[in-house]
Amino acid sequence: MKLLGKIWLWVSILFYFVAIGTWITIPEEKLLNFVITLIPTVGLLFFLLQNQEWFSRKISSHYSQNLFSHIINFFLIFCVSSLLQYLVYKNSYFWDLTREGKYTLSVQTKEILKAMPSNLEFHYFAKRSLWDTTLPDLKLYEHEKENLTVIAHDIDAEPALVEKYHIQKDNSLVIFYEGASRIVSPLNHLNIANALLKMIHSKEVKVYFTQGHDESEIESDQRNGLSKLINYIKNSSYQLSSLDLMKRGIPHDASAIVIIGPKKEFLPQEIKMLREYIAKGGKLLISLGPQLGEDNLKNLRNFLKEYSLVIKNTIVVDMLAKNYQADATVAVIKHFDKTHSITKGFEGRVFFPLSSSIETTDSEKAKILAYTNSFPATWAETDLKGVLSGKAKYDTKDIKGPIGIMAYVAGENESKIVLFSNKTFVENIYYKQGSNYNLFLNSLSWLVDDNPITSFNRPQIENSLVMMSAGQVQLIFYFTVVFLPLILFGIAIFLYKRKQHL
Repeated sequence: MKLLGKIWLWVSILFYFVAIGTWITIPEEKLLNFVITLIPTVGLLFFLLQNQEWFSRKISSHYSQNLFSHIINFFLIFCVSSLLQYLVYKNSYFWDLTREGKYTLSVQTKEILKAMPSNLEFHYFAKRSLWDTTLPDLKLYEHEKENLTVIAHDIDAEPALVEKYHIQKDNSLVIFYEGASRIVSPLNHLNIANALLKMIHSKEVKVYFTQGHDESEIESDQRNGLSKLINYIKNSSYQLSSLDLMKRGIPHDASAIVIIGPKKEFLPQEIKMLREYIAKGGKLLISLGPQLGEDNLKNLRNFLKEYSLVIKNTIVVDMLAKNYQADATVAVIKHFDKTHSITKGFEGRVFFPLSSSIETTDSEKAKILAYTNSFPATWAETDLKGVLSGKAKYDTKDIKGPIGIMAYVAGENESKIVLFSNKTFVENIYYKQGSNYNLFLNSLSWLVDDNPITSFNRPQIENSLVMMSAGQVQLIFYFTVVFLPLILFGIAIFLYKRKQHL
């Protein structure tokens, strides 16, 4: 066989590997793949016609017989592997080994799916090149819910369906449930959960944030504002409004009243409104922190005492906070009541900077939901000025840990109160502390009877993930799937021929 013939043979074989790569990486380019596959096929046939005698001699050789035997063995192994892969695909299980559970649906999203007993369909519309990126995430929902089906549509190949479902953007999802449909775009877990939530909501939820007492500003983008929290609440399909009690009282459609970080006293008339609201089965969430100067919240504290909740004007000292590179005035909370729906299954740490202490006077009516470590790791300091000057030291006037940080009351008339002893833990500066926001959103959802929905958002990812571009992914693919096997295959041939000559 001449040198030109050998070159032609190896070029044809190389083209076959290129064709395999293009069929895998760009299967939507059918014409291009067909041409790349046709070229080596024609070239190989031409080579065989020109070298029939050489080909017959090679086929009948001992080397070729061994090669064919190995090929048949490889093919059988490939068939068995394919069968096993098919069985695994049809009965798939997977384990998410990432610390932050990146590839696992949140507990709250799973509860949403449980609240939807009927058949659920996800119709995914995107170019074929985007399927491998997004479909694995959608398959998480299919794994979680048996009667959920994920169907992918190529927007280039199915323009009629695109027009029928009014798809405006690539990479969109249409959810069908009990005769209703909803389009999700842009596509992410939060927006999917929001869409599912809207499909099962049976009532309109209106949440009012009190103003007029120097509360934390709900629309502020500053470090001490609440705009991040407000965005998360709006994503939960709740309607939000500010409320000045002295100007309009408590609206009849209020699903819950939220009081965060007031610095000025509530007037007796306002306390009366809150008391009457609770008596009618109202829902109240209050977040108070220590008053470092004069205590201007005595009326509000006395109001809470009527419901067996005592929040003292102290500062919690956590000596273990330094393990998290935090100051001792930042209470790191890891202990929760695992039996209550707000904190059941709750994971992670919650950071409460500058917190007061909560006690209950009647354990049957009011219960602690979150608390600190035991003494001597934590205590509630009564000398606020001493803490701020860095001279905090436990004495007999202080309260030994564990210290209550969060509590609730559930009245017989369906009224509910959730109390936090901190006013800053959901400010914008802590937006990366996902557990802080989740705990607050869980509490709000419980107040408005929005079960089983709590917070399905994950604002914080603790570990930095390795992000790769499409080019880097393709480079890894070609190296591991094409070039590395070729190198190993070449080494095997070299060693086999060397063995023949020995």
